[in-house]
Amino acid sequence: MLSLFILLLLWYRGSSSWEITSFVMTVGAGGILLFLLKEFYVRERPMFHPFIDVGGYSFPSGHATGAVLLYGVIIYSFRQNRPSPFQKWSFTIVVGIFIFLIGISRIYLGVHFPTDVLAGYFAGLAWLIACILPLEWKKRRS
Repeated sequence: MLSLFILLLLWYRGSSSWEITSFVMTVGAGGILLFLLKEFYVRERPMFHPFIDVGGYSFPSGHATGAVLLYGVIIYSFRQNRPSPFQKWSFTIVVGIFIFLIGISRIYLGVHFPTDVLAGYFAGLAWLIACILPLEWKKRRS
């Protein structure tokens, strides 16, 4: 729902087609990348809590990957609006802590190993950078 809201907000604000495409590629194609990684590694989930039954494979953590992708785009967009340096860093740190806590919650609930969460963070960050670089390149050229 948050992704849809952000997409509508970008459209309403009159964002460029590059920004909207970048958001869709980051979040949407990031989900496809996550699916492909899970199917490639086929790692079973931990069995810490037998009463918690979560479907799908464990590696990499989809919640960690998704958090980095979605909230990473939010951080990037916020920083583009030229707030003060204090606002930039405060927002980045608060949202970064939120991303970190999402990963920790997955370990705490026993549905992921710590390496699953770390791999999710790294996969999400790599894809986020890969999607932001062309947007930055386009902005610098114009």
